[in-house]
Amino acid sequence: MIGLTIPLIFVLAIALAVVYALWQQAKRQAFIRETLLPPGLLDSFILPFPELALKDRQLVARGLRKFFLA
Repeated sequence: MIGLTIPLIFVLAIALAVVYALWQQAKRQAFIRETLLPPGLLDSFILPFPELALKDRQLVARGLRKFFLA
């Protein structure tokens, strides 16, 4: 019985560490997806790139979020 307890505790500790890491990753991804970008970020593209429409700037914001998720 004692010989089985130590490996069982070891396996449970590893499983707990994996579940915690996955939970942290999901929490981080949700934060990146749901947090509003700073208000002036999309507007800061107007001066250097006046040809960008609002839709184009929103695509840039989407790409920025994908970058942070990667």
